[in-house]
Amino acid sequence: MPKLRTKKSVQKRFSITKNGKVKRNKAFSNHILTKKSRERKRKYRQSVVAHPSNSKNIKMMLPYAQYSFRKSLHCVRTCRTTQWWNRLSLTHTIMK
Repeated sequence: MPKLRTKKSVQKRFSITKNGKVKRNKAFSNHILTKKSRERKRKYRQSVVAHPSNSKNIKMMLPYAQYSFRKSLHCVRTCRTTQWWNRLSLTHTIMK
């Protein structure tokens, strides 16, 4: 099976949160800023979660991104907070 190629333009523009949602930056913040208010420019700085209808296509272009809970489960062992680990094991035993 050949390796899957990551779309580099998508990799630069989007990132995936730990819950599996796609995070993006807002548009309209690069030029023609003199006529935009301070408040409007400040809101453009914040990142936003992409719409779910687009996130499926974005995730297909990022084949090696860690976006599912099971894939990121190997990071649990390196977690320093034991409270989070205890909550995770409690929910796992309840689900059984």
